[in-house]
Amino acid sequence: MQTTNIATRLKMKILARYKVVHLSHFKQSESKLFVANQWGIPFGLISFNFPFCSFSDTYLGGCVPIIAFVFLQIALITFLLFTVKKKNKVQKQLKGSEEKYRQMFNSLSVGFGLYELVLDDNGQPVDYIIRDANLQLLKARNMSFEDVINKRGSEVFEYCTDKWKEKIAKVALTGGVGKSIEYVHSQDKYYELHAYSPQLNFFAVIYNDITENEKAKADLLTQKSRIEGILKGTNAGTWDWDIQGSTFVVNARWAQIVGHTPEDLESATEATIFELVAQEDRKKVDETIARVFAKELDYFDLEFRMIQKGGQYVWVHSRSSIVEWDAEGKPLRMMGTCLDITDRKEVSIALAESEKRFKAIFDKSKTVMYIVDPQTTKMVDINNTGANFYGYSKESLLGISMDKINILSHDEIAHEMNLARLENKSVFKFKHRLASGHIRNVNVIASPLTVNNKDFLHCIVIDTTNAVEAAYKLKRINRRFVGINHIVHYKAASISDLLDFTLKESIEFTNSDFGAVYHCDSENGIFCLNNWSQNVNLTHPYQSYTQGLNNMDCLNKALRSKETVIENNPTQYYPFQTPESVNGDLFKSITLPVVVNNKVEALFWLATKNFSYSKFHVRQLMLLLDTAWIIVEKERMKG
Repeated sequence: MQTTNIATRLKMKILARYKVVHLSHFKQSESKLFVANQWGIPFGLISFNFPFCSFSDTYLGGCVPIIAFVFLQIALITFLLFTVKKKNKVQKQLKGSEEKYRQMFNSLSVGFGLYELVLDDNGQPVDYIIRDANLQLLKARNMSFEDVINKRGSEVFEYCTDKWKEKIAKVALTGGVGKSIEYVHSQDKYYELHAYSPQLNFFAVIYNDITENEKAKADLLTQKSRIEGILKGTNAGTWDWDIQGSTFVVNARWAQIVGHTPEDLESATEATIFELVAQEDRKKVDETIARVFAKELDYFDLEFRMIQKGGQYVWVHSRSSIVEWDAEGKPLRMMGTCLDITDRKEVSIALAESEKRFKAIFDKSKTVMYIVDPQTTKMVDINNTGANFYGYSKESLLGISMDKINILSHDEIAHEMNLARLENKSVFKFKHRLASGHIRNVNVIASPLTVNNKDFLHCIVIDTTNAVEAAYKLKRINRRFVGINHIVHYKAASISDLLDFTLKESIEFTNSDFGAVYHCDSENGIFCLNNWSQNVNLTHPYQSYTQGLNNMDCLNKALRSKETVIENNPTQYYPFQTPESVNGDLFKSITLPVVVNNKVEALFWLATKNFSYSKFHVRQLMLLLDTAWIIVEKERMKG
């Protein structure tokens, strides 16, 4: 029995072994403790199998190693369970961290790619493999993750081998950093590339889309070129004033304007520049700058004089603005342009002086002058003499249409002004109406005048009323003598015939429209018509002596007063002036009595609607009638 037990134990030691199998191959029939010849201990995905002897063969010395081994296996299992649990937790944390960083990696606003160099047998880079790329880079390339990962760059991108080798490949080989700008023609975009090497033969690239910046630069360069072209075309100088630093930077043209070379003003200070401003203009320059600094003005825009190197004055037009302010609102920088306007300014000053002299002559002249717009016929200026002549205030005449003072219609006046504007006519004869209502005969001398590219007429007015009246009187006097001569030499058939001829001469002398000669029949109390130039009434009764003189008609007035009666403002028809015979018009009239021995023998009556009768007509007509009546008396004496 003892020999059998020793043999059995020896067999078990010889056959003892360590087996590792997957949990899926573990058999429940082998796991019965102290029944089978081996004991299986499952753990995770592995199990351990050990041979045992039967309890029937055990003794005290054999039980101790078995118990110790059991405890050893329990401790090992506990340790393995703890290690696996800790490993799973770490793996879970690593997976979460990796997902977190992958999310952050993909959310970057710039593109990112990781690449591995492909070297030839000589260790020279010939290509690269794309190992990783974030979503921004894939989106910019319009590709998916599967399209690029673990693929060669030559398979994915069109690129210049020499270019990437020179700028990027050496970064992976040397571990340095690189920077370049790449233009992708198919996308019309610019990218700024920052490359670095995370480890040997690897390089990572950050792609920053700088398209807007690059295009803005290009636009800025274009704008700068355009501005430089404009400045060159306008021959303008430029200046840049660092207000806090009290320094000026000027271009060559600015220096040339003030008679200096660019080298003379290379380190110009504020004091140097302002010393070039003419002393007479320094105050207005300082005041304007102060208003710009105080933000009362948006721009500095001023014409002033500067002193050239030789001491001569040069007129400049400078325009500028503040381009930079500090946080407290104080000006830091001012930039502007400067134009040489000497020639234009001198012409402008000369013109202003000429206009000033003309204005003085215009306003103080004793001749009536006014300026009118030929397009609107409105008066734009008039001198004091003119205002006094027309009887209006100067202010009330400005802006009025000329038909207020000229008796012609608006269209007739515009036509005459157009002739003057085209210089087809320069002297005009008009009748102008004064504020009092009186009509004056005037000669208007009109000359074209251009001010600020607008046409006007400068008019000189000469009052010819007295001259016209004198000429008229002279003409009438001459006509009277002609009439007297005609009457004296007229071979009259009778007294009535002579009176008729005298009436005809009187009408022609006064340019009247018609007239009549009446004999006064005092016995019958009527006026007997001797002759009438128109077919109207033959007789007219004396008016009652009881009526007032002012209420009588012109014939009765002349009969009672034995003086000439003039009616230039008729208000009623005369009894012998029927509307049917004169088309309904009210005529002005003059009635002249022929008085012999303090008795009215006859009445001459003349009428017109074209002019007013005056005392001149009375004197001339009386001489004509007196001559005729002398001849009548001679004829009566003969008879």
